[in-house]
Amino acid sequence: MSKIKKYIWYIVLYYVFYYILYYTVKINDENIFIVTFLPLIISISTYYLNKYIKIKNNNKVKSISNKYKKVVEINNKYKFNNLGKIKRKIVENEYSHKSYDSARANSILLYHIENNENNIREFILNAYRNKKMYDEYLKEIEQITDKTDSKIIEEIGFNEEKFNKIEKRIIDEIIINESIYDISINVVVSYITNSGKYSYSKNKIVKYQELCDIYMQWRNSKKYDETSKRERKYMNDKLRYDVLKRDNFKCKKCGISAKDGAKLHVDHIIPVSKGGKTTISNLQTLCDRCNLGKSDKLN
Repeated sequence: MSKIKKYIWYIVLYYVFYYILYYTVKINDENIFIVTFLPLIISISTYYLNKYIKIKNNNKVKSISNKYKKVVEINNKYKFNNLGKIKRKIVENEYSHKSYDSARANSILLYHIENNENNIREFILNAYRNKKMYDEYLKEIEQITDKTDSKIIEEIGFNEEKFNKIEKRIIDEIIINESIYDISINVVVSYITNSGKYSYSKNKIVKYQELCDIYMQWRNSKKYDETSKRERKYMNDKLRYDVLKRDNFKCKKCGISAKDGAKLHVDHIIPVSKGGKTTISNLQTLCDRCNLGKSDKLN
């Protein structure tokens, strides 16, 4: 019986007692306490008495159940990785309606896995290891055949039906469940117009198996492939101008400027193909000649 059902049962019990007393005891100053509080006292007492009896019966079964002892032994044998929160959230704020429409949860996850943001790789790998262990754990649990002798069951005052019912309940309470590996990530994509008048949001909950598939997709793909795609799209006119202005509209390598006839480029110091980010600290002004000579080299 669920906790909610139990509470409903005790509330019903309270009102039953109340109305029995209400119609059998004349209400006056002497018996108002009896009618008002006695049903409540009886209901609370009944609740705690049942709870006491349940704990006592559980302990009796635990003391003689071979199956319960075996499950405890198997539980102690397995050391699962600590995943922390099994449900995580990634929020991506897009810069335009076009980028919002084209944003996909799988690509966002690939980017986060590629850059191991918030240790997402370890999160998925530990869940995978837990799943492998959990499959072995379930096999061992299913192979338990230990039964308690009927004579020992009779000695504690139970019949086999009552014993089996309590045994199943206490074992179900300690069996390790799928939450040990069943991770998920809620990918939320949002966009707010420059005026702030309109806002958009969409999300996708990506569960364990799909996360493993995306992880393997990253493992088998070209290094920093997703990062290159995403970081290049972050280069906008405002950021480009801010970098040029910071560098006095001159090439950081040779010092030539647009006044000298040079064509200036905004370049990634650490190339995006090597994990570089489109941030002002990782950008520099180069003339076309120096930029061509640099290619994908660092600095």
